[in-house]
Amino acid sequence: MKRQLIYISLFFSVALYSCKEDTITGEPPQENIPEDITELKPVENYPGLILRAEMYDIYKQRFEMLPVNSPAKKNKIVKAMFSDSETEKKNATAEFISYWKDYASRWTQEVLERPEPDGVSLRGVWRCIHLYDIVKSFGYLKAGEENDFRTALVQAIKWAIGTDSKNPRIPDDYFRSGNIYTDVYLAAGLVGLTFYDQPQSKDWVNYALAELKWQLSHSVWDGCWHETPRYHAYTMKLMGQFMEVLYNRTGIDMFQHEKNKELAYWFVRFNSPRDKVAGLNVGIADGVKLFPGLGDAAWGENLAPVNQYASHYAKTDPKLSAELMWLWSLSGYIYSEEPVLDLLIDRSLPAAAPQNMGSDICPQRGYILMRDKFETEDEIWFLLKCGKTSMHDHADKNSFSLIAYGTPMALDAGAADYNDPGHKNWNKKSISHNIVTFRNKGETDINKYDSQNATDGVIVHWDSQNDMDYSVTDASKAAKVSKYMREVIFVKPDYFVIRDQVNAAASKEAVWMMQTPCEDIQWEEHNIYCRNSWGTALDVHVVSPSTVLVKHQNPGHFGTWTEERPDRNTTIYPFKYQQTIQFPAPATGNIVTVLHPMKDGAKRLIVTSRDNGQTLNITKDGRQDQISFTEKGINVTIGSKNIISEYK
Repeated sequence: MKRQLIYISLFFSVALYSCKEDTITGEPPQENIPEDITELKPVENYPGLILRAEMYDIYKQRFEMLPVNSPAKKNKIVKAMFSDSETEKKNATAEFISYWKDYASRWTQEVLERPEPDGVSLRGVWRCIHLYDIVKSFGYLKAGEENDFRTALVQAIKWAIGTDSKNPRIPDDYFRSGNIYTDVYLAAGLVGLTFYDQPQSKDWVNYALAELKWQLSHSVWDGCWHETPRYHAYTMKLMGQFMEVLYNRTGIDMFQHEKNKELAYWFVRFNSPRDKVAGLNVGIADGVKLFPGLGDAAWGENLAPVNQYASHYAKTDPKLSAELMWLWSLSGYIYSEEPVLDLLIDRSLPAAAPQNMGSDICPQRGYILMRDKFETEDEIWFLLKCGKTSMHDHADKNSFSLIAYGTPMALDAGAADYNDPGHKNWNKKSISHNIVTFRNKGETDINKYDSQNATDGVIVHWDSQNDMDYSVTDASKAAKVSKYMREVIFVKPDYFVIRDQVNAAASKEAVWMMQTPCEDIQWEEHNIYCRNSWGTALDVHVVSPSTVLVKHQNPGHFGTWTEERPDRNTTIYPFKYQQTIQFPAPATGNIVTVLHPMKDGAKRLIVTSRDNGQTLNITKDGRQDQISFTEKGINVTIGSKNIISEYK
């Protein structure tokens, strides 16, 4: 019997996961990658930085295959690369000069010369260098114009990391571990690789290489980037474009670093089912994967690096390469929004689906994935989050998302644009997540019982078996109460039993909350039947408290498509809001629910309990199951099979 067990002492976990200073853990760098470079050679032919002159014909073929509205086909500089018109190349050179000067206006001493440099403004560095790589090949960039460009870049880097190239300014570990700093050190490395004849160039490349290794060793937790999932993808994009230039200029292949392979493979490990609702909305009837983004905003064009990384593993790790290509193709052949990076996309690489993907876990980051019927029409996918808090996190410990039978059934609220009022007032708050919140007794304004902080949760127990998954997670600290532990039992592939153990002040009451895109919600005495127009439903059985349910639901903003604005013409889902359903419960005790994802026409479960949810008798199509919560864990009988899982 397949069995995966993780037992984590609660005391040890809290001590390990709680404070910000302890969120950075290191591992030694890969031995087969040099510590630094000793020589930077001239670029013999342009393009020779992000692109390679000898691959011109291949780039041209890729360019011709790009969608008509792709950024590459709209970009005058990239278009001129594949044109025979010298006039177009001259005009493209002038376009480049205007382009980099516009970006340079953001590289000011005020925003760069400080303990935490504004890495966002430095993103223009790599965009400018990518286009410079092409423009340089045209032969129309004058020496003075090139010198102005180089001078602006060098000055920006000196402001950001200091003038002593052998002792660059290193920030504190917290800032150092995040994607904003990635922009800073990679900008320095790219300037060094581009203008190899500068006295500080080699030092800057070595600084960037060292910081890249540091981040890979300290910021990758159990295979995932420590920030929210979309930054996992975005950081791969940042690192990937630098590593491409590094490889072309020095032969150092950082793509082969084990942590980079883990980052890439994480997408395969946690890939979501083929979502037919999202697929139909974007014109792919068979469904698309990796939407809506594992409880975060959508990945969008940040999935393009999955293809780029696959190309680097085609020879060194063909299995990983093929699985990444399989995933990239099922995400809808996502291209980048960067005009030059799209030329790195290789659609010809072989693709192959991974086999027997089951449940999975990232203990530090706190992701628990319960999955069954992988890559079938009946796939069930349940993602729970309760781990260390990092940058961009929300107040969402113990929250879950559920996708079943190719349709979304309960989705995390995701993230809106950061400048969007809805992001701060809804998406980041605990009230927008699938958790238990705690409010003052009698309070009815949903905005006034936002009870959780964006702080640490803990995975206490994880047991994955062929017939059942069982997790225990603790969000007490985040919820600011004496106790808020969530137990989830997945009886594969049929239903989920959730027990929330709560203990809060006498002045409080608990509120069980869930966001669902289902449009037809029927409130029964002890059930909330959530039906949608896609041929599926989610039946929520409320076992405890046993009082008759009172309808309480309201629309809740969903993801980055929240605001009704003119630029919001394209959405991944056909809805901008979900329904927030909730019911109250005593502030001390157990809240027990059963979630049953169903197809139209399927029989509903029969759920009974004589002891307020301590023991549940569940009938599934004539099969008799019993779920018992014990002092040490659970005792589960599925038909004739008995399973005991204990963590105390």
